[in-house]
Amino acid sequence: QMLAYDVRAEEEVKQSQLGSTGASDFPTRIHTMPKYLEQHADTSESGDTDTQQISVRKTMAIVRRHNLQLLFVAVVLQVQMMGVESQSSCTSSSCNPMTLPCGKNLRILTHYSAPFVMFDATLCNKQKCPPIAFGCSEANLSSCKNGGLTYYFVNRYLKEQLNTQCQELKLSNSTFEWYIASTDISSDNLIVNILCDGRFNFTSETPPLQNGTCPSALLGNPGYYKGPSPLSTCTSIDDKSCVSPGPDMIIGSVQITLNRLALLQFSSPYATIQQALVTKQSVPIYVFRDIGTNMYNIFGPFDVFLWIGIVVECCIIWILFLIIEAPVNHGIAKGLNSFPDTFYWVFTTLVGGPDKAPETTGGKWIFCAHTLFSIIIAATYTGAVAAFLTSSAGAAQLNDFSSLESGAFTTVVVGPACPDTASWSANWRGTYNGGNSKYSCSSTGSVQFEYLQLLQRSSSSISFSIFTTSGLFSKYANGQTLMYSKTVDPCSVKDAQLGAFDMVMCGINGSAGPDSMFANGPSVVYELTRRFKETGSCLLATKGSQFNPSGLGIGFPFNGELQIPFSVAVLNASSNGLVENLMAEFKVRNVDNPCVYVDPGKGKTLTLPEMSGLFVITFAGFLVAFLQAIFERYFYDKELKQEQERMELENAEMDVVEECEVEASEAPASQASEDSDLTVEKMHHEEHNLDYGEVNEYLDDLIQQTNRIKALAQKVVEQRERDKNEAKNTTENEPQANGHKTMDWAGSIANVFSRTTDS
Repeated sequence: QMLAYDVRAEEEVKQSQLGSTGASDFPTRIHTMPKYLEQHADTSESGDTDTQQISVRKTMAIVRRHNLQLLFVAVVLQVQMMGVESQSSCTSSSCNPMTLPCGKNLRILTHYSAPFVMFDATLCNKQKCPPIAFGCSEANLSSCKNGGLTYYFVNRYLKEQLNTQCQELKLSNSTFEWYIASTDISSDNLIVNILCDGRFNFTSETPPLQNGTCPSALLGNPGYYKGPSPLSTCTSIDDKSCVSPGPDMIIGSVQITLNRLALLQFSSPYATIQQALVTKQSVPIYVFRDIGTNMYNIFGPFDVFLWIGIVVECCIIWILFLIIEAPVNHGIAKGLNSFPDTFYWVFTTLVGGPDKAPETTGGKWIFCAHTLFSIIIAATYTGAVAAFLTSSAGAAQLNDFSSLESGAFTTVVVGPACPDTASWSANWRGTYNGGNSKYSCSSTGSVQFEYLQLLQRSSSSISFSIFTTSGLFSKYANGQTLMYSKTVDPCSVKDAQLGAFDMVMCGINGSAGPDSMFANGPSVVYELTRRFKETGSCLLATKGSQFNPSGLGIGFPFNGELQIPFSVAVLNASSNGLVENLMAEFKVRNVDNPCVYVDPGKGKTLTLPEMSGLFVITFAGFLVAFLQAIFERYFYDKELKQEQERMELENAEMDVVEECEVEASEAPASQASEDSDLTVEKMHHEEHNLDYGEVNEYLDDLIQQTNRIKALAQKVVEQRERDKNEAKNTTENEPQANGHKTMDWAGSIANVFSRTTDS
């Protein structure tokens, strides 16, 4: 910010030169402060005033070394110059600004901002909040911590220091009364604008400037600030005894920014805080949003010409297998089907799972060469893919605040809402994604929104993608605060207006919503710790280092000098690391955060978006295979149905044959011819299941055996004729009987052979 405003100072210094004009000119010329510091680094006078004034050069060096904002320099220098001027020209207590808070009833305007200021607004009456609204009582006010870190610091340490200063001047102590805004009790911008306007009933988020000046600093304006009221007077916002119509100061988590320095005067910062980035505990994954970039990541490890070489090698092997192996290899489909079948063999070998084995010697040599090629390619790819994807082809990741500057990831801040992108572009920078903010398009927005606009104005290469909302915390439809707990989930509450925390966690109207949000570190740590204690889990977590340091201060109207005694009191009260100790006691430091995002792979793991191209290609293959399967299944089912019908017909015929065989076995001999016909018919039906080669062999054997039987039968017939001739020469008794037996035996054999031969 200092560098950005140094450039602007060079232009503004030509129009407004800072001379020794006094303290009242400092706020209106804050942008020229860097040049003024260089010009007046060694112009402090010697003597008592020199001992009271901190060296400007030393202050500048300290501020730059600790990376604090330029505004801290301006505030400190303003306090110093005003103190020196007043002490050198005034000797009575009537014009000593250190006496201003003494004997006064100081009205403090605050806002709800855990862990700094916390209260129950229902216990406040007409915007005035008694100690009980902060969970305290008058008796224990100085020791009560229920009201938050800042509330405790003011009542316990700052008030004590102011009273000490008044006692040294022999004046009465001061009293504090706390008030809140009538509408948005959590907005720090609103209380800044109320103090600028000078009246409690102001409700706009837009500063009520008149000719570039706050109305509270303009004489004759209804909200003109005239100073604090005496003790025992001005007990309410409409009390006629009040010297001024509005508050005397604002206290809360009010960060001192350059824009606010143009509206108000601030005390020295009582604390320095930074911003913390909050995301979901799980990393946002954008598979489809980045598909155009990630689609080809898996091919990235190899050059395009190397991929062409791999394809050419596969085609050559494919052709060689078609020539050498396809004609003789029984594992390869025949005909035109050999082309896809052989290519499938080549591809599976390339990825390490060969589908077939070669059968020829030439095919084996080709297979060995292709396998060696595939192993080397696979090993080389495996070694190169991880390093390539993580270093050069990886998808963008939300690592810290700088990841938002390109617009690749969205963030939500409290800021204005515009009806369309044209209205947004006319007023603001960046990409507007909508949201649920109730603020007008011309309202200033939060400190976080102001910071985004500042960075975009400082560099044309920075462009944030922005959602806007009305506050950090969610609200019911009736306006009551909706706090996340184990029993209440804002994501499921109907008509709830989600705050920044819950918008990141829940999304918007069912969509993904913003990827992140950021706010001051103590508030973020406090809320994440509270949620962790409620549920025992971290749905949200901080990510990256904290950034953009700024100071928390007390704001005052321009035409007063209360900032002088309060700055002295703040410096004295916050010495020795008091506020840092309080932050440790309230457990709102960065080290107290239980929900810090931890990358399990520490940046060395591949993510789903980086490998999304592989999934797309794989699922595309699944889709093609599914469609092909449907096509094949249609024709296969058709053929299968026809085959089933044919088999059913054959089975029916077989059943008929079997029934006929049973009937034939029970029928008389007269039906033998019918049985023979049925047997022949059965054999015809069984021909479909026979191996005709084997049948022919059996028939040849049967013919040979039949010829042998015929020859044997012929010999038997000849033997019978000889027996008949011999029988004529023998006796008529026993030989004749034996002859009859022989003839009967030979006739039987001849009949059998004759029937067998016919069969």
